[in-house]
Amino acid sequence: METTQLDGLSRWGSDRRPHVLLATDKQSFARRQFDAAHELAHLLLHRAVSEDELVENFKLIQDQAHRFASALLLPASQFSAEVTSASLWELERLKVRWRVSIKGNRPIVTACLTSS
Repeated sequence: METTQLDGLSRWGSDRRPHVLLATDKQSFARRQFDAAHELAHLLLHRAVSEDELVENFKLIQDQAHRFASALLLPASQFSAEVTSASLWELERLKVRWRVSIKGNRPIVTACLTSS
């Protein structure tokens, strides 16, 4: 997929197999890993969502997929013990440590800080 508008795409095929396409413009392993986990979330959580529901609830559906991907890639007990702030520097440090994109660790960092 050569587009800057789309990170990935997933669908269940008529053969009842999942099909996932990921954009090729992401050079970061951490970002590609997050995009793959995000698409897995759509396959598992949103299989029965119609096109109309997707349009109507797009932001919520994307947020659910982001949260699922973050939770899948970041072990809660260890990760939350390392979070000290939601600053850009902290997000970059966590990205390097856990090999998860900033986009992926931001929701979990926020949740860790609000539950403390």
